[in-house]
Amino acid sequence: MAAARPTQSLSLEELEALALDALKATGLSTEHATIIKDVLLYAELRDNSQGLVKIVEGVVSPVPGAGEIEVEQKAPGVARINGNQNVGMVVATRAAEEAARLAKTNGIGVAGTWNVSTSTGAIGCYAEKMALGGLIGIVMCGSPKVMAMAGGIDPVFGTNPIAIAAPTRGEPIVLDMATSAITFFEIVNAARQGTKIPDGAAFDPDGKPTNDPAQALAGAMRTFDGYKAAGLALMLEIMTAPLTGAGVVGDED
Repeated sequence: MAAARPTQSLSLEELEALALDALKATGLSTEHATIIKDVLLYAELRDNSQGLVKIVEGVVSPVPGAGEIEVEQKAPGVARINGNQNVGMVVATRAAEEAARLAKTNGIGVAGTWNVSTSTGAIGCYAEKMALGGLIGIVMCGSPKVMAMAGGIDPVFGTNPIAIAAPTRGEPIVLDMATSAITFFEIVNAARQGTKIPDGAAFDPDGKPTNDPAQALAGAMRTFDGYKAAGLALMLEIMTAPLTGAGVVGDED
């Protein structure tokens, strides 16, 4: 396991500037880099594992030849958004805006995304944006298979998170959770920092429980509550993939 790395303190302003510069250095436009920076800092400031580690891991770089985001109205209150290989956080932000617009016009708004590149980040960010506009925001997301079925050891599901946010007289109430025992990037962070993950969170490649993040990344993650979480992960996969035309876990097989 890697040795723990030294830390350095930065002001929020310094961190914002550093993150924005790093994102623009990948070739992202200032507009897209700013959107992504805001989503990453939302996570970082809440001790959410979907934060600035994504820059370090290089998972927010633009795809050469990415096109314009396209919004297709499928029905009153329903839109399907083609990300045209833009970064997931940019497309998800556009989807949240479109869902909010549709809700204010139709009473309810649904926006599904497909054809995006890289991570959507902390989905609570998008749910909270809708709640700040006086709406109840519900966001769900599929992801590559890294989590085992309850009772199994091979990865068959993504961590498939869900977020729900409700407006109040003050700050919105936000639930943002994965269906795995811990998030994927908690394991990535632990591997980078040379620390262990909690017991009962993952298996090694041989199906044995492990708290070694490197072994967990090579093996599979566990659900947060057995078959209940596995069932929730399955239904979230169905809601976020076939209904939008996005890829289904296992398509490559």
